[in-house]
Formats: sequence, structure tokens, C-alpha cells
Amino acid sequence: MILNILRISIIALVTIFQYSFVNFVFPDFATPNVVFMFIVAYIIILGIKGSWTWIIIFGIFSDLFTFSFLGKNILIFILGAYLVNLVLHFLVIERQGGLKIFAFFVLAIGITTLYTLMEIVWPENRIVLINLIQLKNNFLFFLKSIIFQCAINTVVLYLSYGIVKKFEKEATFYRKKNIEY
Repeated sequence: MILNILRISIIALVTIFQYSFVNFVFPDFATPNVVFMFIVAYIIILGIKGSWTWIIIFGIFSDLFTFSFLGKNILIFILGAYLVNLVLHFLVIERQGGLKIFAFFVLAIGITTLYTLMEIVWPENRIVLINLIQLKNNFLFFLKSIIFQCAINTVVLYLSYGIVKKFEKEATFYRKKNIEY
């Protein structure tokens, strides 16, 4: 119970950090997606089956902080989690030795491109056709922003992976300690 409260607190802090600090410090074209990188870190460490609850909670908090309708970020995160899981079957990041940073970069490229395209196509306040026309006219800028976001998201993914891995290692130790008593 305490571990779940701590996980929900971490999710709330990461979401607050993303939408209250990161979105205002970085320019629009290069904003790292801290929330989604934490979701990817949870998928890498806990697996897809152990992450569903936390993905949905991340989505609920994100929907509440962005004032979008409830379910938009949940759907995007679930779709993204499914695709990340497919990519992880090919990369097997946990067993990569020196190629771990390269694997994180490849994963960040896929995630950033996927998330950006889902945001473009999502018909919340915009018309899909207008977004696609703007993408066609500004393709070079779009490509530069994707590359810059990939570099930033690689660093954020590496850091969030370390934080989640440390927390889950401590949580496993805590669970074993409580089972022994």
C-alpha cells in the first residue's frame, strides 16, 4: 500500500514537473516529454503487464493538468506503450551492454516521432487536414525539431530509467523485508 502511494506521488510529481516547469522552460519545438519517458522506463523495468496501472494513472494526471478531455492522454499513452513494447522485443535493452545508450536513442527516436505524429493527427482543437498541410510546408523545421527532441528525450529517458530502476529496486527490497517478518 505504501509503495503504491509512493508510486502515485512520483507520478504526480513528474506530471507537475512536466506541465508546470518543463513546458515553460524549453521552446515549443524542443520540449522533452518527461511523462512519456517515465512511462517507457516503467515498461522497460516492470514489463507491459506490470505497467498498465501506472500508465493509466499517468494518463489521468496528464489529462487533469492539461485540461483536455479525460481519456485523450490515456489513449495516447496506451497506444504508445503498446508500440514501445513491440520495439522492446527487438532491442532487449536490459541485456545490452555498451549499446544501451544507442538503444535508448533509437527508442527515443521512435517514441518522439510517434508522439509528435499522434499529437498532429489528434483532432481536438484542430483540423487534421490543416495540420498535415502545415507539416508539408514546414517539413524541414519539423525534422529539425524531431531530431532535437530525440536528443533531449534520450537524456530524459536515461535519467528516468535510472530513477525508476532505483525506486523499484528499493521497493523489491522493502517487499522482501516485510515478507520475512
